[in-house]
Amino acid sequence: MKKVLLFLLFLPCLLAAQNDAAYLEGAVPLVDGKVVFQKELTLPNSAPGQIFQSLQNWMKERFAREGCRLVYENPETGQLAAVGEEYIEFSRSALALDRSRMSYQFVAECSGQTCLLQFRNIRYKYDVSYQREPELYDAEEWITDEYAIHKGKLNRLSGKFRRKTIDFADDLFAGASAALGVAAAPAAPQAQPAPQLVAKEGYQSFTAGQVPEMLKSMLPGSPLSLAQGERTLLPAGKASWIGFGKLFGKDIASVSLPKEEADRAGLKDNDTYVIRFAKPAENSHFWMLIECRKSGETAEGGQTTVIGEILNIWVK
Repeated sequence: MKKVLLFLLFLPCLLAAQNDAAYLEGAVPLVDGKVVFQKELTLPNSAPGQIFQSLQNWMKERFAREGCRLVYENPETGQLAAVGEEYIEFSRSALALDRSRMSYQFVAECSGQTCLLQFRNIRYKYDVSYQREPELYDAEEWITDEYAIHKGKLNRLSGKFRRKTIDFADDLFAGASAALGVAAAPAAPQAQPAPQLVAKEGYQSFTAGQVPEMLKSMLPGSPLSLAQGERTLLPAGKASWIGFGKLFGKDIASVSLPKEEADRAGLKDNDTYVIRFAKPAENSHFWMLIECRKSGETAEGGQTTVIGEILNIWVK
C-alpha cells in the first residue's frame, strides 16, 4: 500500500519529465549564434510558382491578425516575409493570467519545388507584478540550452518560454505544411555572397556588423537624405532613420518617409540608391553613406518604410 501511495505521489513528476523530453537539449537550434527554427517543405509535382502562391495565400491569412503583417512578397525571387507580435500563454485561472508578448520574424524562400521556412528574431516582453516596466528578453539569452536547461531539466522561468516558443514554431510550420499538403524536413542555412566594394575617396568602408555602436547612435540625430547618382531623391528632413536589420540573411537598412514623398522619389524594387547622413547644420557634408538596393517597402498610417539591401557602407 505504501508503494502505491509513493507511486501516486511521484506520478505527476514522472509525467512532467516525460512531457519535457521534447524540449530538452537540442530542441532550440542555433545558426551563427542566433535562434533560428527552420523547415524545408517539398512538393515534387508542383507547377512553377505553385509553392510560392500557396504560401503567399496562407501567410496573407495567417498574418492578417492584430500585431502581425506580411511585409514583403516577391514572386520573382520567391521570397516572403512577415513580422508578428503575439501572446504566448503559460497559465490562466479565474484570478491570474500568466503570459508574455513575443515578437518575431517569419520568412520563406521558395525555389523550384522546395521552400525554406525560418522562424527567427524572437524577443519577449514579459509583464511582472512587482515592477512597472516589462522584462525584456532575447531568445539567444533566454531559451537556449545554455540558459533554459540546468542539470538536464528545464529552468522554472525560462523553461516555460522555451516550451511555448517551440510549440509556437511547430504550429507555424504545421500551418505552412498544411497549406502545401507536404511533410516538413529540416534544412541547412545557405551562405550569402559578400558584396563587392568599390573604393570611395576620403571614406573608409564598413559592413553593417562592423559599424561601431557609437556611430550607430549618431544616425537618428543626423539629417538624412536619399540620392541616386548625382540626383537628390529626397532632401534632408523628409525621412527618418529606422535602423539596420536582417532579411533573408542579408544586411538591410530601413528608412521611413511620408507616402507622398516615397511616391515622388519613385524607387522601384532592385533600384540602387544612397542613404546620406550629414552633420547637423551641414546638409551637404556627408559623414556616412549607405549604398542600397531596394528590396521592398511597407505602408502604414500614411508612412512608407523603404527596405534596402546594403551594398556598401562608407564613413568619413
